[in-house]
Amino acid sequence: AKGWAMPRLIALDSPHGWRRLAQLSAEQRRLVLEAAVRLAWGAAFTRLRSFDSIIRSGSVPLTHARSAEPDAIAQAVRRAAAAMPFRAMCLEQGLACQAMLRARGIDARLNYGAAVVDRLEAHVWVTVGEQVVIGAEEAARFTSVARFPD
Repeated sequence: AKGWAMPRLIALDSPHGWRRLAQLSAEQRRLVLEAAVRLAWGAAFTRLRSFDSIIRSGSVPLTHARSAEPDAIAQAVRRAAAAMPFRAMCLEQGLACQAMLRARGIDARLNYGAAVVDRLEAHVWVTVGEQVVIGAEEAARFTSVARFPD
């Protein structure tokens, strides 16, 4: 279907894609697979729930701290998003990234922004402190209108 194809960092449906996945470290593979599961959850959640409940889902309390680098999590989400059979937009990627970070005890915030160019546009990005972890490419064009958890 139109709109479902996207460039793939790890195209798992080709032998070359499997080689790329195999070239990652065991930890990177585990993160990519976790990200794929969370992206699928995010995609289903965004189609079945209201926007308010979707955003509030990221406001869960922090769990016990585990070793993790925010950049490694974001890279895993981008790799998984490129390999998904659906187009994982900034909202799904942001939800997945935030959930993975918060599950590791990292206080990640989901930022929702808006901009008017020719029409109203929206974007989601995730921050840890002042650092934009995922969604930075577009975030500068948008004015933050909400941040979760607040």
